[in-house]
Amino acid sequence: MTTVPDTGRIARPWPPNPAGEAEEFVRLVCDPVWTRHRLLQSAWTLVEVGCGRGDRARAFAGRFGLVLGFDPEAATVDEARRRNADVPNARFAVAPSEALEVVPADGIDFCFSSLDGARVGAALREISRILKPGGHAQFRFEEASFAAVAWIRLLSRWRAAARGGVSAPGAVAAQAMAGIERAVASARLDAIEVTRRRSGELWVLARKPLGR
Repeated sequence: MTTVPDTGRIARPWPPNPAGEAEEFVRLVCDPVWTRHRLLQSAWTLVEVGCGRGDRARAFAGRFGLVLGFDPEAATVDEARRRNADVPNARFAVAPSEALEVVPADGIDFCFSSLDGARVGAALREISRILKPGGHAQFRFEEASFAAVAWIRLLSRWRAAARGGVSAPGAVAAQAMAGIERAVASARLDAIEVTRRRSGELWVLARKPLGR
């Protein structure tokens, strides 16, 4: 797995709201990864899990053949539809990240999502279910949520080995990354690239292996 440093080109925290900022975000943060891994395929279907108000749908629709956005809040989905009424290849539906029953298994080329701590495992398993074998997914994790768990796990070790020369922040970062890798692997996905941003976000690109 490759770790890519933050370019520092976007100082604002994700997610952007205005359409112009969404396009800038996709161009600066997503396009380099997608180009590097040959993921910009105009015939592909992209599913955005947790699409919110559809801020990124227009940018995604200009790069993929069909964009399907899902969000658990009906009012939010209505707003996404309103904002993207003139985008013919973007569609939206109400569904939680961990229960996308309307999407058949093994049918989606690419998934994009921002994941939060409480539902990470279930959401990753559902994304893995709907991806085609060989399909890709890009997730945003808040490193801090995994780091909080890492602090608890490491506390007893630091008490027993206070002179071991291990940097607390460095150990927490390593444990947080290990936690994310475990979450991705438990969903039967292979993490292939991680981008750590200065804002504390980790962007993970993963692939569903062939034959799963």
